[in-house]
Formats: sequence, C-alpha cells, structure tokens
Amino acid sequence: MPDGFNALQREVRSAASRSPEFLSFDGLVDAEDVCDKAVCMEYTNADGGKSKRWVTMRSIDEDGPTPKFFAYCWVRRQVRSFRADRVETFIDCDGECISGRDFFERIGVNLPPPASVSRSRKKSRKADTEHSSETAATTESAGTGNTIATLVFIGLVIYLISLLF
Repeated sequence: MPDGFNALQREVRSAASRSPEFLSFDGLVDAEDVCDKAVCMEYTNADGGKSKRWVTMRSIDEDGPTPKFFAYCWVRRQVRSFRADRVETFIDCDGECISGRDFFERIGVNLPPPASVSRSRKKSRKADTEHSSETAATTESAGTGNTIATLVFIGLVIYLISLLF
C-alpha cells in the first residue's frame, strides 16, 4: 500500500499557498511546532490493522480520556482523526524515528498509561501450562543475553582503562 509520500512531494513541489513543510524533531517544544508539518507515522487502527502513512498535522485535541489529533492523510486525501495512543512511531524528514508516546510527551501532550491486556478466564490449564513454559524459556534466554552484554561491557571498560595507564 502506498504511504502517500509521492502525493505529498507533488504538493510541496507545486509551492501551493498552503503547502506543508516537513517536520524535523530537532527543536520540538510544544504542540504548535507540529501544526501544518508533514510527518510519516506507523499507526495501528481500532481493529489492529497497521499502516504507514504520511500526514500533515492540523490540530491536537486533548479533551476526553484519550487525546487525538487531526491530520490531512496523504493516502486517503482527506482530513482524518487519529488516536494519539495508537501511533507506534513517527518518522521525520531526516529519517529519525521516535515512538508515538515519546513524541507526544515531548510536545506536552499527556497520554493515558498503556492498557493492560486482560487474560480470558476460558483458557484451559493446558494452555496456561504451555504459556508458563514459553515464558520461562524466554526469561532464561533474555537472562543469557543480558549476561553476555554485561560481560562485553565489562571487557570494554577494562580495555579503555588499560589504555589510560
């Protein structure tokens, strides 16, 4: 699926009166810094479908339990509303990536804490046992990765200290 970048580029090149500028994360201070700026985002809709699209931010609405923003979508060619907590990543004109949560925090928009996933009570004991085994295996492998990373870090520190003396 096209992400709308070609349409956005054509608009910018046309130098139309309301042609958007590309957003750069350098110097972001508040919500006004993002208005009328184009940015790429990776978004998850209410059904869990993921998309990557270029949008031009119009406004941010912090009323209600979850902030949302309005943006011109270069894929759909219309102004759309997006829930701020469903943005996975923003990508600026320089290719720099920032999580949606960090982006909104940086411009002073408070998002609610991430929703926890509730477990269904209908799961069988067998499924719970399999899940526990997978979790234990994952934890063990994560511990091994952390141990290796720690050893590499210690080795690097020792090497750097030896260069000093």
